[in-house]
Amino acid sequence: MVAKKKTKQKVSKKKLARRKSVKKRIIKKKSLKSKSSKPSISRKDFETFQFGVQRLKELEKELNSLDTRGFYKEEQAIKSKLKNVSEIPNIEKALKILKLKIHNKYRPKRKRKSPTKEISEDIEDIKQEIKGLKRSKKESFEDIKQEIKKLKPRKETKPLDSGVDILVDTNFNDFLIQTKKALSERIRNREEDMNASLRNDLEKREEKYRKKHDNLLREFESGKKKLEEEYEKKYTRKVESTLHKEVSQQFNAKLREKLEKEKVELGKKYRAQLREHAQYELEKQKQKLEENLKNRLIEMEKQKQKLEENLKEELAKKKKSLSSQFEKKLSEEEKKEKSLQKAKQDFSVKKEEERKKMKEVLAEEAHRKLESELKKKENILREQIKDEYELRLKKKIDEHEQGLKKKKFDLELEMQKKIKQVLK
Repeated sequence: MVAKKKTKQKVSKKKLARRKSVKKRIIKKKSLKSKSSKPSISRKDFETFQFGVQRLKELEKELNSLDTRGFYKEEQAIKSKLKNVSEIPNIEKALKILKLKIHNKYRPKRKRKSPTKEISEDIEDIKQEIKGLKRSKKESFEDIKQEIKKLKPRKETKPLDSGVDILVDTNFNDFLIQTKKALSERIRNREEDMNASLRNDLEKREEKYRKKHDNLLREFESGKKKLEEEYEKKYTRKVESTLHKEVSQQFNAKLREKLEKEKVELGKKYRAQLREHAQYELEKQKQKLEENLKNRLIEMEKQKQKLEENLKEELAKKKKSLSSQFEKKLSEEEKKEKSLQKAKQDFSVKKEEERKKMKEVLAEEAHRKLESELKKKENILREQIKDEYELRLKKKIDEHEQGLKKKKFDLELEMQKKIKQVLK
């Protein structure tokens, strides 16, 4: 198989060398003809060049329409080629690649591995698998040897009878012979099974690799034919492009001279018209902008009036709600003060009745209870007033506290006087 491959490769190399030599001769002959014959621009060449110029303009529009942010180098390379008609196919290829890069779909072509490398890699894999099987064989042999060693009797240190020793040796020797035979048969059977499995595996793999080799050879031949055809097509294109370049360069030089003259003449004619048109459009745009600004100002004033009316209504509603809440709170506080006064009167009546029964102990306990209840009620009132209306009801709280302090002071004086009277 290897000899066949080498012969095929040698034949293909010789064929390629002959084709290259023939193509070089053809190129030399054509170049001599082109040098000898003077360039003459025909109508077809002019039409093709005109078509090329139109195509260049279309490609330039396509490039300008693309979002080339992050691809500055590619954009500049394409723009540098847009001046020559002969580089239209290269520009089209570059534009396709740029579009793919913009859409994140560009994948560069990967080179295929040669068939010989693939076959060599497969052979190395087979060799490694064979080495693994050999290792497994050796491991099985070592396991069997260890089992045999375990079966051997251990020597005893104590003295033995001669008759018992002979009987044991004879019986044990028979047992060892039988075990050795059984183990040798097992090993042979295992070796035969392993060899058979290895042979089958190798035969299957050889068939697979033969098929692969045949398929690779077919693919190689088909690819070779395609490459030869592509090379011939490229060669013809290159020949056409070289001729086209020479024609286009001469034609470009003449066209540029004519176009420059026409540009100068047209520039003088259309400058005045462009200025008049620009002034007319500017005046129109100014009028439109002034009208739009007036309309917007009118709308803004209307919106301001509506907002002011809405704010006034909301403020009036909030004032009403706050005044009603304030009146409710004041009425509740007045009720609480009345209830406190009633409680104080009731407490004073009860206190007078109890004083008659109890002297010093009851007087002290009543005094303490009074102070604790008053403090609790004062703290409750303070917390309610602070939480709800700290700013609005500060003055009233201070006045109320002063009144309570005076009442406390008066009550304490009265209590002290009464206690003194009781003690007397």
